[in-house]
Amino acid sequence: MSEDSSRRRILQLLGATATTSLSGCASIFGQHETTATTTTDQQTTTAVDIPTPTTTERKIESPSGVVSDGTVPKSPANYSYARMGAATAPVTATIYGSWKCTYTQDFVQTLLQTIIQELVQSGQVSLVFREVAYRDGKPFHGPDELTAGHAGLAVWNHAPESYWSYFATVFANQQAGSESWATADQLLALAKAAGIPN
Repeated sequence: MSEDSSRRRILQLLGATATTSLSGCASIFGQHETTATTTTDQQTTTAVDIPTPTTTERKIESPSGVVSDGTVPKSPANYSYARMGAATAPVTATIYGSWKCTYTQDFVQTLLQTIIQELVQSGQVSLVFREVAYRDGKPFHGPDELTAGHAGLAVWNHAPESYWSYFATVFANQQAGSESWATADQLLALAKAAGIPN
């Protein structure tokens, strides 16, 4: 494959990825809440579906695919955000997503697998993951979205060699976006399942 056609293929995959991720993310467009409006002669009432915490324990599923096998560059402490692939890759693609977004989950479990297999493992692209958690100063998918984001950064800062295993495990076990599931206990259980030390 020539260098020009290789670059075109990279741009096609990354462009399709960005379009799929951004165009589908309900949180970006404010469609994450369920609302109903009732009007009577006297008043108008709007009801908003507010997420409630759950305490039901769920079995932790093992992730499938190549995401959990992502290679971390040498000297990961040099990077503020999680990175996969060779530091010498000519292209760095940044994935903006949310630990609680079902569209991000779909991307991680489908298109990201292809990008890693075809472009990251060949050394053509390195990936960076950055959490997008806010709109107008408030978390998209509930207050526990911040907990999930902080947990992801903590894993990157303290156990970068296990980060992509944790990343894949969380997305394999993601629950409904508006449900408050990203509790400290649940995230610790997911970290343990992903082999995170301490």
